[in-house]
Amino acid sequence: MIWKRVRISHKAKQDPVIRANKQADIEILELDTASGEIDLKYLHESGFSPWSESGYTYYPKG
Repeated sequence: MIWKRVRISHKAKQDPVIRANKQADIEILELDTASGEIDLKYLHESGFSPWSESGYTYYPKG
């Protein structure tokens, strides 16, 4: 067993159509922010996290 940092990635599980739609939504919000219509805040900037990452764990070698 070895002690390793956990790498969490959901990239392979994403639906490309849903991701493109969400990216378009974000771009519209960023345009509204640039024009001064809204104040856009990201939750990861506030320190909020609905779950905690495990950080490090044991993995079998190989």
